[in-house]
Amino acid sequence: MEELLKDVHPKEFRKIPQHYDLAHGVAFKFHDELAKLVVDLESTGALWVNLDVSDEQRLQLESLEGEDLWNWLESTGRTDILRDMTYRQVSAAVISDAAHFIFESLSACAKGKTAVAFSLLRKPLKENLLLLEWICGDPEDFILNFHGESADDYILNRLPLDKRKRIVKDALIETSLDFLDFDFIWDVRFDKSSPRSLETLWTKATHLVTSVKASATEPGNLNFVFSSEEAINDQWDYYYQVVPLLLLYMLNVSESVVERFIDWDRRLRPTQLLVRQLAFIRYAEFYLGGDYLEEMRADFKKLEFTCTSCDETVNCRESDLDLFWSKGEIRCASCDNRTSVWDILADESD
Repeated sequence: MEELLKDVHPKEFRKIPQHYDLAHGVAFKFHDELAKLVVDLESTGALWVNLDVSDEQRLQLESLEGEDLWNWLESTGRTDILRDMTYRQVSAAVISDAAHFIFESLSACAKGKTAVAFSLLRKPLKENLLLLEWICGDPEDFILNFHGESADDYILNRLPLDKRKRIVKDALIETSLDFLDFDFIWDVRFDKSSPRSLETLWTKATHLVTSVKASATEPGNLNFVFSSEEAINDQWDYYYQVVPLLLLYMLNVSESVVERFIDWDRRLRPTQLLVRQLAFIRYAEFYLGGDYLEEMRADFKKLEFTCTSCDETVNCRESDLDLFWSKGEIRCASCDNRTSVWDILADESD
């Protein structure tokens, strides 16, 4: 398992104990899906909209960009195009920005730099995610505020508390992740009174000395600077319990946002969701105990394909389950060749 999950990002220097390898691999899996979502949006042209214009208007548009383009669309009455472009461009940019911070956080955590790891999570999980939740649950309200009189209208921490809570509740409904509840999604990111919330750890990770009760610095100490080995292990433990869950949630919120202007590849989508589900259930087994994969293991072992190297029929084995979700590959028992699941699906569609 340790060597397999190191293959997820083989150049990454690792200091975390082997005990956390599974959770680290699952977290990176969800990050990679988030990053790939942006790559797919850009490569398929999904971020652009069609606009019918005259030859004269086309010449005008060639010299316009940014705010000048927004103003032109508004002045020519193309508010529908303006809203559509805003929705697409803002969504992709916010997802991309979050993915960069999350990657660096995961890398820092693996190196034992827990203060850096927690600090880097604050923006993507507290701000980027809340904005995506807003777009997910009430896109018209977000766009109305985004194109309002002042940026003050969408400064996230100035939104009324009841509105921020409604934003999170609406987004959670859109994701259909029944095993996650509002209290967890909200408290872990925004509860300043709990010593075990990310909000508290973010405060301590970004300040040497803090006085708020839940995050108060102990006498003779500096936050995260003099962490003992026991304290670092406790920080790792909390990080890997919470972060994979929040990344799964963020991935689902992001997909709920973009699926309003893209179509999923029906050939690949079921397998993509299966791989994601396997990754999450392996993570849940690790932390909660029990065999949550009993039925899925049986279905997995029913899968078979022809090896591209030796032409033998390959039956999926339980020992390949982690290879399947982490790398999207299945191993041939006859020649030990690894075959990409995505290549198999591509061949079947030809």
